[in-house]
Amino acid sequence: MNLATRYASETLEFAAVLERWVERAVTPLGRVRLARAQPYPDGAASRAAQARAARLLALLRRGESAPLGATRDLAEPFARARRGGAPFDPEELAAVRDFLDTVQTLVQWFEEPGREAHEFLALIAELDPLSGLRDDLDESIDEHGRVRDEASTHLSSLRRDARELRREIDAKVHAVLQRPDVRRALQEDRVRFRDGRPLLAVKRDRRGSVPGVVHDYSHTGNTAFVEPEEAIELGDRLRRVVLEEQREISRILVAFTQRLFRHQATLLRDLEIAAEIELAHVSAAHVAAGAAVIPRLSEDMHLDLRRARHPLLEERLREEGRLDALVPLDLHLGQDFDLLLITGPNTGGKTVAMKTAGLCALLAASGLPIPANEGSSVPFYEAIFADIGDEQGIAQNLSTFSSHLARIQTALDGASPRTLLLLDELGAGTDPHEGAALGGALLEVLLERRIPTLASTHLGALKACAYRHPRAENASVEFDAASLMPLYRLVIGLPGESNALRIARRLGLDENVLRRAAALLERREDGLSEVLEEVRVARTEAESARSRAKDLEGRRELELDAAAGARREAEELRRIVSAEADRVVEESFRRVLDELERFVPHLGSFRPAERERIEQLLAALRVAMRATPLGVRRREFLESLKQGDWVYVPRLRQRCAVRRVDPKREELTLLAKGMQVTLSFEEVTWFETL
Repeated sequence: MNLATRYASETLEFAAVLERWVERAVTPLGRVRLARAQPYPDGAASRAAQARAARLLALLRRGESAPLGATRDLAEPFARARRGGAPFDPEELAAVRDFLDTVQTLVQWFEEPGREAHEFLALIAELDPLSGLRDDLDESIDEHGRVRDEASTHLSSLRRDARELRREIDAKVHAVLQRPDVRRALQEDRVRFRDGRPLLAVKRDRRGSVPGVVHDYSHTGNTAFVEPEEAIELGDRLRRVVLEEQREISRILVAFTQRLFRHQATLLRDLEIAAEIELAHVSAAHVAAGAAVIPRLSEDMHLDLRRARHPLLEERLREEGRLDALVPLDLHLGQDFDLLLITGPNTGGKTVAMKTAGLCALLAASGLPIPANEGSSVPFYEAIFADIGDEQGIAQNLSTFSSHLARIQTALDGASPRTLLLLDELGAGTDPHEGAALGGALLEVLLERRIPTLASTHLGALKACAYRHPRAENASVEFDAASLMPLYRLVIGLPGESNALRIARRLGLDENVLRRAAALLERREDGLSEVLEEVRVARTEAESARSRAKDLEGRRELELDAAAGARREAEELRRIVSAEADRVVEESFRRVLDELERFVPHLGSFRPAERERIEQLLAALRVAMRATPLGVRRREFLESLKQGDWVYVPRLRQRCAVRRVDPKREELTLLAKGMQVTLSFEEVTWFETL
């Protein structure tokens, strides 16, 4: 059983929901990863994905976004080359080079001090920017995706020969055009090129005035396109050079493709990690837009949805201008009960409630946010089985009822206490008495096996099932008997009513028929209504108490979050104040030293004793600066610098990446504003000017 089947992805319209998220992807690779989203293999992996999304959300709210570049999926060119097709073309090689640039940038970005992106460190540690391959690609492929002359000595020589031959051909043709007899024979003065050959448009009746090879005629036949004989031999040579150039380019592309295959495992792992990072970005962007929240992934198999919405229904109502008609879903399962039986009229929204819950569980298992409010928690379900809808099994020649049974049996075979089962219209499609008996027996088996289940039915006989089992609960979707309209709000603890007799009376059915129906219904229920009414009142009071407790818990969580936020803000303020103090001290020392250094060129005019004293003071000040705690920190910082680190250059007011360190000269080569600059150790620091 594949993942899509095991998680009822098609039934829950998972792909249609993800399509609405595509606009939040930054790169082609991200769009591919989003389209392929599926549940992670276990809860730990899903929780790690949610943690990554939460970290990027915090950074987004600080105005920071991961440098994702413009990465494309490389699966297709790899597959094509593996099948014996064409090698990677220059644009694809440029994409590889740009991707490796992105890998290096991502590593540096996540490792920057103050970013505290520890949720990504395990992924970042596995990234390999393949620096040697990246540098060779950069030397061979330009920014427009063309092979550079420098890609090989032979290619450089061929292109130099081709340029020289083209200049000679231009000179020859220009000389031909200057001849009066040729000018009189031409239909136009300009030179046309076909397959690199220069052609002159010669009048048919003056063909003899321009010796050469005719390559074509105009559609009227009045113009011949002639390659002048003076350029033919040079053109043949150019053609041979161009063919050799194409062969050399092909050789270079094949050689790079072979190198890519040698590094294929590393590249594909890098691509997978970059895709995971972007998936976290998509999730964070979706939450930042107010469309969803990152749920708490509970380890105790408790599902608790707070004001959950079905995104497709929400989108449709928004397009229709009826967003106020959307009724959010509050639902819990697994703590007090394992089975929630939703009853009520067929139009009451039972199916929407079940699909919303199943979709939230599927999104959470896939490491994605859910369309609900803060405080929602979702277990990691190892599978989601669903029997929703009354479609017939045409391919298997099954009736509607048989199709239901086949899906239910598949669910029973794979269900466990760590899976979620969705059963819509239980007992439907056959005789109501037999359907109720079969449905009741199924619910008892599910309860015995402690399988988390959301089930719906319109069969009144099944309502009592929830009252006979301590791990079962009734629920209903509210219905306005006066307007005969569903209200869609789910009420846990209360069984629903079909309201068939009320609807029939409102629609004007014969009163005699209604009286007889009511009498038959009363005899059949045999006192059950009174019992259900008593339980209804008790459950209503219990649910009200639970709702108040949940509100109190929510307020407590908000207070804890606020306290944690205050601690983080205090720590950030401490860091900023410390950095400001370091800056003030360092700038004060620097100003004093700079002021004294101004006198060094003029020391020759001082008496020897005075000059020696000033030099001693300068040396002592430098030593004192190095001996202070700030000086020690600075020396340790400078001695630890390596390629790929970041420093701040005060006079440029910019953070720059370190490209090379020369400890002997105490110099750094930095990348600043797209150019490499060399600065002394004294010109850089480890904190930004505030």
